[in-house]
Amino acid sequence: MKCPLSPFRQIKQTREEWWWCGRAAGAARVLELLERGPALRRLARHHHHYSHAHAHGGELMDEKATRLTASIKAITAEVKADPSWEGASATLLESVELTVERAAFARLYLHVLFPNGDGDIARDQVLSEHIRRVSSVTSARSVGIGAAHRWAAPYPRAQRHLRHLPVYRTPRDKAACHSEKMNSD
Repeated sequence: MKCPLSPFRQIKQTREEWWWCGRAAGAARVLELLERGPALRRLARHHHHYSHAHAHGGELMDEKATRLTASIKAITAEVKADPSWEGASATLLESVELTVERAAFARLYLHVLFPNGDGDIARDQVLSEHIRRVSSVTSARSVGIGAAHRWAAPYPRAQRHLRHLPVYRTPRDKAACHSEKMNSD
């Protein structure tokens, strides 16, 4: 027979569910505002224009990052200006910022990561397959790494987790993935 939850635990679970529901509703509202408005289309058009305009002269990565950050902040300000966010908590507004950032990166992700389209994707797939085949037949011991240095060899579990890195779109999510994998066993 299962023991019923204590009232304090029930209250805690209810608050957590309320928080997650609020966050999900906020994210849905943000995505609705972004899809209905011109902000993301403007961002993609602006990025496409700048990537072609600076293709020959070159634009520094810092300049691109600054421009993208400014665009995301402008979009966030547009979304927050909507009357539906009046009285929203600081936590909810923070999740709004994160949702806008993720939506912007999701919109630009393939264009930025693979500017040559399918050619870049095929190249990455060939490289990944080659690394997988080589790693299946080699180990730290087989390539002659001394026992004292084998602790630094990449761990198979961490390598498996890093295969999912392309799923993470924003720099913040990628950094969190890296730090999590660095601490994995």
